[in-house]
Amino acid sequence: MVDAKNAGDNLAYQTEKNLAENGDKIDADTKGKIEAALNRLKEANKTDNLEEIRSATEALNQVWSQASSNMYSQAGGAPEGQAAGNAPQGESVEEADFEVVDDDQGKKDA
Repeated sequence: MVDAKNAGDNLAYQTEKNLAENGDKIDADTKGKIEAALNRLKEANKTDNLEEIRSATEALNQVWSQASSNMYSQAGGAPEGQAAGNAPQGESVEEADFEVVDDDQGKKDA
C-alpha cells in the first residue's frame, strides 16, 4: 500500500512538473485528459483503496504515453514502427564496396 501511494505521489509530482515545462506542446484535449487523470490519482492517493490507486496510476501513465508519443512525432521524430536504421521515405541509401587495408602488413616484412 505504501509503495503504491509513494509511486502515485511521485507520478503526480512528475506530471505537474512536465505539464509546467511542456504544457504548451500538448493540445488542449490531451492536456485536459492528463489533468483529469492527475486529479483522479490525487484523490485515489487520499484513500486506502489499493486497486483505485493502481488503476489511477495506470490511467495517468497511459495518457502520458500517448501525449509523449504525440509530442515526439510533432518534434520531427521518426514515425512509429520505423526502425532507426531505415531511411525515411524519399531518401535512398547507396551501398558501396570497400577494402580493408592493413598498414601493419608491410612493416612486419621490413
